[in-house]
Amino acid sequence: TKQKNEWVNGVEKLAGAAEKYPQATYAAFIKSLQCEWIYLQRVVPNCDEEYEPLKSVIRCSLIPVVLGREVLQREFDLLELPVRLGGMAFRDPVKTAAENYQVSKSATALLQNSIITGRNLDVYDHMDFVRKELENAKNFRCLQEDAQSEALLEELPCKQRAVLSRIVQGKASGWLSVMPKAVDGFDLSAQQFRDRLSIRYGKEPVGLPKECDGCDQDFSIQHGLDCKKGGLVKKGHDQLRDQCIALSNLAWGGVQREPLVKEATGRVKKELRADFSVRGVWEEQRVAYFDN
Repeated sequence: TKQKNEWVNGVEKLAGAAEKYPQATYAAFIKSLQCEWIYLQRVVPNCDEEYEPLKSVIRCSLIPVVLGREVLQREFDLLELPVRLGGMAFRDPVKTAAENYQVSKSATALLQNSIITGRNLDVYDHMDFVRKELENAKNFRCLQEDAQSEALLEELPCKQRAVLSRIVQGKASGWLSVMPKAVDGFDLSAQQFRDRLSIRYGKEPVGLPKECDGCDQDFSIQHGLDCKKGGLVKKGHDQLRDQCIALSNLAWGGVQREPLVKEATGRVKKELRADFSVRGVWEEQRVAYFDN
């Protein structure tokens, strides 16, 4: 009970931090705190109900703050799934309790038999048996999650189903699994992270303007992505260009931004400018020009 209360308190503290730092909070919960009760679930049977307070604080306090919006009851089942299947890996501790215990019990069957009967234990047989049991359990869990994902996507409204299906089929969820390191440029502001989650689940980001600042038409996500006057298209292009330049500098160095493209004779082609150039990409000492 004391450990359970500590975990509940830890989730509440994370929920408080999520107001300003939702991405860092999400990473801390998924990759650290959420893993703490897995060991206890492996060694203690019939403890499902003990995790009800923990499940409640995760759903009622943490998840809504991370997403920056109210969460419908039916969405929790989707958010429990791995990110590759359209979820966010917010595991339900009540469901995982029985599963983790059963897997642990099955994997240690040879060790249990050796202790009960007093027979010698072959360590290598034990390790091989554990590996196979864990692999079988993982495959079975993946099949269950795949079926659950398909069923939940079918129940979603048409717009959300189309967006999430495209994300799942295109394997476009890697950004959620990356640690938010500022040195690598992977950290997002609170608004960027929540807006990205809104788009991921077919929701409208909070705080969108009513009119486009470039053409005065009604503003929407699609209009913002398409409008040539609002500036977002150019900003997106420049951001991609700058990321490519940064990576190219790490690999080759000596990158030039927006160079003029020259003909073989050495003359500069009129009005022809690349996004960046790098020497030595395809051939040694030869300049390669790139355009996004």
